[in-house]
Amino acid sequence: MTVSEGDLLRATLRYTYPSAGLALNIFEFVYGGIDKDDEEVLDGIEAWALLWGAIWNELSPAVAELDAVDLVAIDSLGVVIRDLGTAVLGVVGTVPGEVSPAAVAGYVLANTDIPQVRASKYLPGMAEGVIEDGEFNVAAIADLVLILAHWITPYNFAGGGTIFSGVLSSKTTEFELLGDAGTVNSIPAYQRRRKRGVGS
Repeated sequence: MTVSEGDLLRATLRYTYPSAGLALNIFEFVYGGIDKDDEEVLDGIEAWALLWGAIWNELSPAVAELDAVDLVAIDSLGVVIRDLGTAVLGVVGTVPGEVSPAAVAGYVLANTDIPQVRASKYLPGMAEGVIEDGEFNVAAIADLVLILAHWITPYNFAGGGTIFSGVLSSKTTEFELLGDAGTVNSIPAYQRRRKRGVGS
C-alpha cells in the first residue's frame, strides 16, 4: 500500500517507566508530496520519533524509556483505515537520579489558526533532577521549547515527502494544521495515569 498527498496519519509514541505502566503521546499528521510505500513512511516517522526522543531523553532518567512508535492511516473522522506498522525506538533517559511521580509531566501546547482549536502534549517520565523549587530548570525549559518546535515544524522525509502536524477538530470537523506558535509551561503539569494493574 502507499501513502499519498492529503492522507492522514496517526502516530502513537509508547513510553514505560516505574509505577506508571504505559504512557502514550498521540500525534496526527497530514502527508504531502510524492506517493510513498507504507514501509517508507514508517521509516520516516521512526526518524521523526527518534529526533523527538533525542530531546525527551534529556528530561528523563535512565529508568524511563521511549519504547516504540505505532503508525496507522486514519480518515477525517479519526477512524483507522489500516495499520502501517510499529518501529522499535529504545530511547532511554539520560538524566541522573530518579523519575518523578507518574503523574508529573512536561506540558506543551500548540495553536492552530482556528480560535479555541489547539493541541497539547503531556511529556511523561520527567526526572526529579530537572525540577527545582517546583519548576523546571532552565535547561529543561529549553528542551521543552525544542520539543514544541519539533512538533509544529513540518518534517521532510529522506527521499521526498513531508508530514505536517495538526489535530482533528471536533469544532470544525476537519483536520487543522498547527501554526508556528505555542506555549511551554515552566511549572510541571499533572496528568493522572492508571497505576499498573488498575483499570481495564
